[in-house]
Amino acid sequence: MRGFVLMVVLGVMVCRVGAQQDGSQQFFRVVSDSTTELMAISPDGWLTWSNATVSGTCTIERANNLTDSNLWMPYSLETVTSVIMRARCSGTDAEAPRNISSFTALSGDGQVTLSWMNPVDADLMGVNVQRKTNDYPSSPAEGITVHGAVGTVAHDTELSNGVTYFYTAFSYDEAANYSSGVTASATPTKPFAFPTFVSVQGGSFYMGNDWGSISGNPDAEPAHRVTLDAFTISTYEITNDEMAEILNWAEAHGKLDIDVLSDGSQVWNKYGSSQMLLDLRIGSFSVPQIKWNGTSFIVNEGKGSFPSYGVTWYGAAAYCNFLTEAQGSDLTKCYNFSTWSYDLSATGYRLPTEAEWEYAARGGKYGNDTTYSGASDPSPGWYTVAWCSGNSSSSHAVGAKNANELGLYDMSGNVFEWCNDIYGNYSSFSQTNPSGAYSGTERVRRGGSFKTSSWTYATVWCRTSQSPYYQDYFTGFRCVR
Repeated sequence: MRGFVLMVVLGVMVCRVGAQQDGSQQFFRVVSDSTTELMAISPDGWLTWSNATVSGTCTIERANNLTDSNLWMPYSLETVTSVIMRARCSGTDAEAPRNISSFTALSGDGQVTLSWMNPVDADLMGVNVQRKTNDYPSSPAEGITVHGAVGTVAHDTELSNGVTYFYTAFSYDEAANYSSGVTASATPTKPFAFPTFVSVQGGSFYMGNDWGSISGNPDAEPAHRVTLDAFTISTYEITNDEMAEILNWAEAHGKLDIDVLSDGSQVWNKYGSSQMLLDLRIGSFSVPQIKWNGTSFIVNEGKGSFPSYGVTWYGAAAYCNFLTEAQGSDLTKCYNFSTWSYDLSATGYRLPTEAEWEYAARGGKYGNDTTYSGASDPSPGWYTVAWCSGNSSSSHAVGAKNANELGLYDMSGNVFEWCNDIYGNYSSFSQTNPSGAYSGTERVRRGGSFKTSSWTYATVWCRTSQSPYYQDYFTGFRCVR
């Protein structure tokens, strides 16, 4: 027991702690109003005793010798909380506690959560966790202190995403003896901004409008019966935050070429048949809401939830492929970048067919044959669901207007939306899962925008088209699966 002597004198327990650093000895006793019985003395000075009653207090007193009863001085006051009590009587303790176990570092958005299991050591006082960014700390004095107390969990916050942090945890005792340490590392990562989706049950509807000519859109004729399988469609138009995240993922995976110009930048796909995906230059009518700063794509302050624009049809299709890959699952990509052909049976993300877009805009099986997506004139009015030229001069954050019967937002107005189809004339025949014209030079856009009138363009049947190379500040898209 390394220099401990137990003496019981008149019901008072006394122990002597020997081998102090200066060669002297100290004596400790536990004084209690009730009967006490010594149970154990650890080599490093921990006393364990039993109490006859669980009430009151025990006083630990200390003296340098036993010749004078007046030399006893209070050392600590212990509240009796159980029948078995323990207290530390300081002595020479050169033995470090054991290391913690199961030390893990779990990464989050700008933070790391550390957890561990403490050793079963009588004199464990706490755990000291140190952090560095270039190597594991080799001592408790090296690096930044993340945790230095009791417990089994620590949260390291306000960290930089993409940086690897190295941690060493040292358990320690009252005498400031530290264990050899155990290590763990983690790299904080921002959660991927996947769009939210709405399920659309399959069904049949009449696509187009036989009165299209009156509304200024004769290409919506003739109305014809279309039957669709079930699909999911993104709740909102793809936002700047979602676009920037995918662009940063694609750049990190070597999938982009970025042309830096005097007035901004252009983004191209690196492999296959190279096409411009986004034009992020400052135009005569707009300022890009996403910028390339030389290392990453960033979104202008306050514009994260606005619909992403400046995107070509190729850029919208590329986003769908990149999103499919970034999800890291067994999904298959829809678009072939070498030919820009597509496979609608692919399980990954893609642009909606024109028929899927109109069916969803009409509210699917829950639709009420409204003129706009979720509203008709005169009541409740197009302005309750759409941003058009009559109530806006710019795009707005997605979801600011009312949703339609499926819970979809901005299907009418805000920005035009690319569809997958090649633009062509309608047939009067019934169709199942139509995918557009077989040939042509333009792609379908739907929904109208803040630049266009509500009556002509924001209706659920109105059709427009543009070259797949086209981009502007009022055309965006949404995805389906």
